Amino acid sequence: MQRIRAGFVMVRNPRNPEHVMRVSLAADDVIAIVFWSRDYGRLLPYLDEIDARELRPCFQFTLTGYGAPLELRGPSEEQGIDQFRKLSARYGSRRVIWRYDPIVMGSRHDATWHLSRFEELARRLAGVSSDAVISFLDMYASARRGLAAVAEATGERFDAPTLEERIELAGKMVAIGVEHGMRVRICCEPDVAASAVIEPARCIDPELIQEIAGAAVLNLRAAPARKGCGCVFARDIGAYHCCAHGCVYCYANDSPEAGLDNARKVDASANHLGAGDIAEQKPPSRKGAQQLRLALDDRQRGRR
Repeated sequence: MQRIRAGFVMVRNPRNPEHVMRVSLAADDVIAIVFWSRDYGRLLPYLDEIDARELRPCFQFTLTGYGAPLELRGPSEEQGIDQFRKLSARYGSRRVIWRYDPIVMGSRHDATWHLSRFEELARRLAGVSSDAVISFLDMYASARRGLAAVAEATGERFDAPTLEERIELAGKMVAIGVEHGMRVRICCEPDVAASAVIEPARCIDPELIQEIAGAAVLNLRAAPARKGCGCVFARDIGAYHCCAHGCVYCYANDSPEAGLDNARKVDASANHLGAGDIAEQKPPSRKGAQQLRLALDDRQRGRR
């Protein structure tokens, strides 16, 4: 909210930390804001101000119901559903998209478990959300480490599902969605979408943005982030390694502990998501600029 009031935010390029961008948050420059979180509790009191500034929010809302030990902190399922209902009551079921992802497959969290969980949550969100998005876990280095620790502590075995298993589970989730008035789509899983049992999702969805912003939208160009992505161009103002929720499967934190430690260092008055202010800086001219050594970069660890 401090950055919205200031009208801009500084963002460090994750592929080149020496490149710092100034991103405008002024109403004249913003078509819409796509929020993405599993916990909107702290944002709810500021929705009047966000709407008054004509920033046109919509919400990707992660709700899985794993609980500990896969999700160590964050709102309870009841708190999440309460927040979900409040957002939907204010903005409508189209603008609050339920994210049941990532789907983590294990000896305990098997297909039967997921179908039961998904059906229960879909029943509770019926009429509250008209769209749900699923995806399967990508086993990045941080997720591999986190799940290995859970396996050692609990004895659960975590396995990557086959394409046939993913297609079967996705198809059954689509059917559950139909029963509860939801369109279920899949994010960045082109091999599953190619089976035609489920449609591909678009997190930055041009149809939804057009619906929200109307005449404000002139041209939304496609800007896929990776294979199977259908998103249009947007500025991501997030940052890695600073989430305190402690999900062991997260690719954006090196570990739950590192995320919590860095979250405590975030300065709410700073001009970026971190400690202290940073200045705009153009990228230096150099060849082969590499992405930061993030948890998701297995190639730098020689594992691909």
